[in-house]
Amino acid sequence: MNCSKKKKYILPLFILLFIVGCNRSQQAAPTAEIPSEAVTRGTVHNSLILVGNVEASQSSELSWKTSGVVDSVSVKVGDKVESGQVLATLLTDSMPASSIAAEADKISAEDNLEELLVSETAKATAYKNLRDAEVALRDAEKLAEGLNYPIADQSEIDAAEKAMIAARDAYQNAVADYEGVKLRDYYDEERMKKYETLQNALTAYAKAYDLWLYYVNNAPEITKKVAAASAKEAQASYEAALKEFKTYQVSFVRKQDQADAEATLEDAVTAYNARSLIADLTGTVTVVNTAAGDYVKKGQSGLRIDDLSTLYISLDISEVDVNDLKDGMKAEITLDAQPTKVYQGTVRYISAFASENDYNVTYRAVVAFEQPDDLVKVGMTGEIKIILSEKPDCLLVPSSAIREGDNGSYVDVVVNGTLTPVSVVTGVEENGMVEIVSGNLNEGDLVKVPSA
Repeated sequence: MNCSKKKKYILPLFILLFIVGCNRSQQAAPTAEIPSEAVTRGTVHNSLILVGNVEASQSSELSWKTSGVVDSVSVKVGDKVESGQVLATLLTDSMPASSIAAEADKISAEDNLEELLVSETAKATAYKNLRDAEVALRDAEKLAEGLNYPIADQSEIDAAEKAMIAARDAYQNAVADYEGVKLRDYYDEERMKKYETLQNALTAYAKAYDLWLYYVNNAPEITKKVAAASAKEAQASYEAALKEFKTYQVSFVRKQDQADAEATLEDAVTAYNARSLIADLTGTVTVVNTAAGDYVKKGQSGLRIDDLSTLYISLDISEVDVNDLKDGMKAEITLDAQPTKVYQGTVRYISAFASENDYNVTYRAVVAFEQPDDLVKVGMTGEIKIILSEKPDCLLVPSSAIREGDNGSYVDVVVNGTLTPVSVVTGVEENGMVEIVSGNLNEGDLVKVPSA
């Protein structure tokens, strides 16, 4: 009897425990929240992404022109140098005999050219002195000869005397006329008028008198003697100048002679400079492969100079994209060595000629840094994003929210914990966001994204 009662309660108790356990299991593991992000509005850019390396506006690799032991290196990496500056030299005793002899050739060529130019200069000076002396002699002779003849004939003298007497009478009349009004007020109109007439008459009388005296009195003997002495002195100066000029050749040095001497000197200087590394542009030393005591061979690289005033990245643009590119377009540059920093750049050059190979056709373009800093080094690799156009006020969703189905692209819209697929047409993708060109989406809608 007791056993049978126990068996009646076993099944209900088991069922009760199972129900309680299930309830506890459901409370401990509720449904997980769907990861999502909101649809936003913003500006998207149609961009061209390319890769290139940093280059300088000018670069020069300086190589040794002869062999020998390095005597000195006067620069280090980072130093600023000027074009023509000597940067490193070889020991004279370590160079080949031909390089040592170049110094003597250079001195000889310099002397030859200097002698040629000095000769030409002296000859030109002697010729000018001769011409000046000839003109002075001609003038002195004409003056001395003219003084031996009367200045005017008798008719000219009589006419001058008559004019002088008339001018004198007019002056005397003006004096008498003025006497009658000279005591009047200073600003009296008649007094001022007669005074002006008096002044004019005096001036005319003085001129007529001087002319008459000039005609009457021929040059005095002392004047003639002085003029003759001056002519004799001019003759002596001319003969001395002529004698000096005759010590030179009749013609000047031929231009070809001077050109040949200059070419010889240029060759000698080039040979002499082979013992040194000389800057051929103004810039910054970026590589030093040479140290004092090193033995170097002809053609071996010694130094590199870069003009860092302008840095740029050279790009190869495909024929598909080149027509979208315009000079002056803005660009963003991210260097592999500085991935967190974005430099601003500008398109400065687009080639009009293509480069072809077996696979594609490309055009060269250059993007210049606007404000590079010391972290930008020649040779660094960078990603360049050239902004071709921009579109404001676009619907944007995370790129990871886009899914592909049998009917095209779609997103899962989250509404009250449920997912509703919505077909969309996408546009430009930028920085992890993609433009929604069409689709039943609104700003603020939540779309499912992959969970972390």
